[in-house]
Amino acid sequence: MKKSIIISGGSQGIGKALVKKFLENGFQVFTCGRNAEKLESLKSEFNHPLLHTFVADLSDKKQVSKTCKQQKHYKGSILPRVN
Repeated sequence: MKKSIIISGGSQGIGKALVKKFLENGFQVFTCGRNAEKLESLKSEFNHPLLHTFVADLSDKKQVSKTCKQQKHYKGSILPRVN
């Protein structure tokens, strides 16, 4: 079973560095952010099949719920979330 992790704010800064490190170590990485363009740029830069991005504002409960439902469609155990 694939190991997976959720990293919020993964399109820049420390979050982006964490996304890179976990991908290098074979994790399936889910990351979200509020800026669709930055997330698309991240996907293009890393071009990795185990990277999944979602546009979401985690201060909005409805968006958190929607993002969690989207992530359930992928197989693998979810490890701690990094924010």
